[in-house]
Amino acid sequence: MKFLITDKTGCITENENVASKLYHSQKKEIDIQRLKENPIIEDHNIKNNQTFFQITKNICINSTAILQYNDKKEIVEESGNSLEIALLKFASHYMADIQGFRSAQEKRKKKIFPFTNSSKRMITIIEKANGEGFRAYIKGSPDLILDNCTQEQVDGNIIPIDRNKIRKIVRKFGIQESLRMVLFAYRDIFDHKIINSEEKIMQNLIFSGIIGINDPLRAEAETVLRVCKQAGLNIIIVTGDNMQTAHALGKLINQSEQQQSSSNQLLDNEKNSNMVPKEYQIMDGEHLRNYSGSVIEFKNRYGNDISKLERIIDFNNIIQHLKIVTKTTSEDKRTLLTGLKELKYVVGLTGDDTEDAKILKKAHVPIGIGSSSDVPINQRFKLCG
Repeated sequence: MKFLITDKTGCITENENVASKLYHSQKKEIDIQRLKENPIIEDHNIKNNQTFFQITKNICINSTAILQYNDKKEIVEESGNSLEIALLKFASHYMADIQGFRSAQEKRKKKIFPFTNSSKRMITIIEKANGEGFRAYIKGSPDLILDNCTQEQVDGNIIPIDRNKIRKIVRKFGIQESLRMVLFAYRDIFDHKIINSEEKIMQNLIFSGIIGINDPLRAEAETVLRVCKQAGLNIIIVTGDNMQTAHALGKLINQSEQQQSSSNQLLDNEKNSNMVPKEYQIMDGEHLRNYSGSVIEFKNRYGNDISKLERIIDFNNIIQHLKIVTKTTSEDKRTLLTGLKELKYVVGLTGDDTEDAKILKKAHVPIGIGSSSDVPINQRFKLCG
């Protein structure tokens, strides 16, 4: 096997997300562990802050994860996405009866737009308590939501948004701390017709804040990656994280050195598509698809299913140096696998047993990880032979 395409979450990292940093408009930045120990920071009672309350409400209402508690209010069972579970655990520290609150809000829900790999956001709309319209709660990738925010909430006041200030926080959380970020926003709706249009809902949002999630590398990840490299196995990591977080990840696992200019700028400035810089190691999913073209599927004269890339020569120029693909969608694994197979490489692919079932069947060495994130990474890579 020459190439292995693997997910970051659960394969390279522990998939044990923990809320680490909080930013909202009234405070520059808050360490969540310190906040748990002392909710009154710099004479600022976070529990009484309206902006903070909007974030915790968003977490509780706009989630599919479930936490089960015993009589002592201890968590005895958890189910759902690990990132959502981490957020709910964070919110539970500041809500006296999180189960009661979530149950009451459930009755008021009118519409849900679930998270998808392409939208990278979730929207839940509830009827307002006074019956005068609706409130839409939005959470997801800062890269895809921030530009839709026109205002921000500073305690009880709504003011014009300062996006540059927020982008600095996003870069800091990503580059310096390798955190996965979730942005929280909301808006009020008074026209019933709008709640059925995701595009219209995503206009004129009010920014509430950002939470940085830490998902630590597996202890054995760096060693396994180094051994694979020594054995001549090229590993391509796919992740939903943004470019800043990917650079931090690459630095941590010694696969990428911090570059003076962003990888996307290198790609955009490259006039000759046949000359991709050798140092180029990180690319976002959109650029990968633009470089490689569409996946073309057809049957040959023997009736066999064939898949090819529209621009296989350009794909071949970048694939030898590519290490991490960021902001991925479901199409990016398909693009990588199709191109590598067309170039006659033997390819391994990790993936969720349900979400990636179709594409896993097309890999030479499929490695279905399902929810078994407790399987050590070295055992998973042994499956590759």
